[in-house]
Amino acid sequence: MCDKIDIPRGKGRATDKMLHDANKGSRDFYKKNSNLITKLKNEFKNRYTNDFIHTEPSRINKYIYQYKRETEESYGRYYASDGCKNQVILDLEKLAKGHDYFDVQSVEISPDEKYIAFSVDKIGDRVCNIYYKEIFNDKLHLVNMNHKSQQGNKETKYINDGEFTWSRNFFRIYYITVDSVTQRENKLWYMDLDTGNKSLIYEEKDEIFSIDLSATDDDEHIILSSISKDCVDSYVIEEYANDAMVRCVFNRNETTKYILNHFGDRWYAIIIKGDNTEIVISYDLKKFNTFIPYDKNRCITDFYIKGGHALMQFKDLRNGKDNLVLIRLCDMKTKLLDLGDFRYTVSFPGFSNLDIHSNKLVMAYETYTNPGQIIEFDMVTYKSKILKTKTTKNINMKDYGEKTIRINNNGLYITILYHKRFINKKNNKCFLYGYGSYGLEDESSFSRYLYSLLDRGFIYVIAHMRGCGYYGDKWYQDGKMLNKINTFNDFIECAEYLIKKGYTTPEKLTAYGASAGGLLMGAIINMRPELFNLVIMGVPFVDVLSEMCDDTTPLTTGEYVEWGNPHIKKYHDYILSYDPIRNINPNNKYPNLLIFSNKNDTLVGYWVPYNYYEKIKESQVYKSGDKDVLLDIKTKYGHKGSSDKFESMTDIAEIYSTVIKYTYD
Repeated sequence: MCDKIDIPRGKGRATDKMLHDANKGSRDFYKKNSNLITKLKNEFKNRYTNDFIHTEPSRINKYIYQYKRETEESYGRYYASDGCKNQVILDLEKLAKGHDYFDVQSVEISPDEKYIAFSVDKIGDRVCNIYYKEIFNDKLHLVNMNHKSQQGNKETKYINDGEFTWSRNFFRIYYITVDSVTQRENKLWYMDLDTGNKSLIYEEKDEIFSIDLSATDDDEHIILSSISKDCVDSYVIEEYANDAMVRCVFNRNETTKYILNHFGDRWYAIIIKGDNTEIVISYDLKKFNTFIPYDKNRCITDFYIKGGHALMQFKDLRNGKDNLVLIRLCDMKTKLLDLGDFRYTVSFPGFSNLDIHSNKLVMAYETYTNPGQIIEFDMVTYKSKILKTKTTKNINMKDYGEKTIRINNNGLYITILYHKRFINKKNNKCFLYGYGSYGLEDESSFSRYLYSLLDRGFIYVIAHMRGCGYYGDKWYQDGKMLNKINTFNDFIECAEYLIKKGYTTPEKLTAYGASAGGLLMGAIINMRPELFNLVIMGVPFVDVLSEMCDDTTPLTTGEYVEWGNPHIKKYHDYILSYDPIRNINPNNKYPNLLIFSNKNDTLVGYWVPYNYYEKIKESQVYKSGDKDVLLDIKTKYGHKGSSDKFESMTDIAEIYSTVIKYTYD
């Protein structure tokens, strides 16, 4: 189908001068509002009384390790101590100097604790270098992934995107390389660090799958996972002195995910078939018995093992509530941990939990309105203590509230964050956020930024549309492929609800989405432009058909199970029906627009939003000057924006200044 349609090509078409000229509107706006931007940035910077990150000291065997990032730092340092002397073993602040971008992907200590390795992206294009060094020696060694041709000195260059792990038995590193054109993670190698010899041990040839490396929770085994949107295969890497191979555990099933783990003498596997989840157990990876049976009301999302206990996270499919259960592995004694909030984010920081045999578990806990705590939990006595509390300044957390509202009979929810001084007023200024793809759910985590909007009378609303994971897999399936328009309709219904119930008005409503959320923004303004005053589209995937028809870009073959394969007519026609750039109506009364992107983005190439901007700016509402469309393509970042904490604050301050200045009081 794709060769029968006119596909605009923009790769490499926009020169730096063209981008500079196109950015003039946003550049002038930011200059005009520089005082507000500076004020916002200072608010962000001074939001915490203790704006630093210190992991809890944690021992492997020889040494105690800790990561510290001080208040005025962006990257931090890693430390090791023998109990007497504490030394810097990896100084990221020093290494980042001179780089506009420095995004560390992974940091790992070798099993014998003689070396530390890390991967880093220095441009923002997801291409990483892997370095290793002796623990107490600053000299870095590069893992050279290039291969010399047998026919001569010409080298074949392989690209890594940050995936690596240490061998558990030998002086070698396993790493993943990506296809140089599509950046699909497809090959697994190991390098013998004594000799520099490299060996390819696995290649994933199915173009809808990519591969991933992880270690089991007891740190004894390396797992290779081959992943599509609906399927995960698990392989165990078996190591030999002069070789390595992958052992397939489960036969591939395109509707099943197998998540493999190990602790003690037993293997554990989460088996996920849609919302049907269970955990099985095995001693030999041949015979499996049920460990945690299927429950129709429960979707297991994670299973973390430490000190002979497991923490099982699951979602209640009846209401979307997050739950955490502690399980004693020896006798299956369970305890539901009541963390007090309906929705929250809990994690187990790796560098605070290096001692895998300790019954003390360090958890990081936060919500939208709780800045966060570091909690030490004794899994034997069930006693906990708060080690650190993130505290705010210049705002009083008691002044803010959160509520979740069901807005229709299909189960569509919104979460509203607000300042109590404004919530009982009618027609508030409103910021409505949406994503709605890949089964991802907005994490209930604290943001230093959004309170600058709440203090100015905004309500901040998160839409939990179909396509995200609010209710598990079925909610996701109902918003993908031939159901994708459900996501757009749900977001529109959220906006209509807020207006109908008097929370806001179209003149005071801003909508925001990034990446696939940018696609959402592009679709909803074609469908219902009159509902919004300002729409912000970050790194937006707004030319779906062109990108999905081009199998040389990252968002193509692996994304067929998310959007559909446009080479098949029914998917081609369906994508065409909502594709933002192809459904621009020059007579629509579009809202004000801010479109931002980054020159080094390899997930959504900068030419996608640039081409979209060039087309939509010809709409009558912008040509007449009734509304504004601003483009901001930065030249030194990738898909995630800046890696520097303070530059990120500037970027968000620019976005928030746009929201504040374009919203009617």
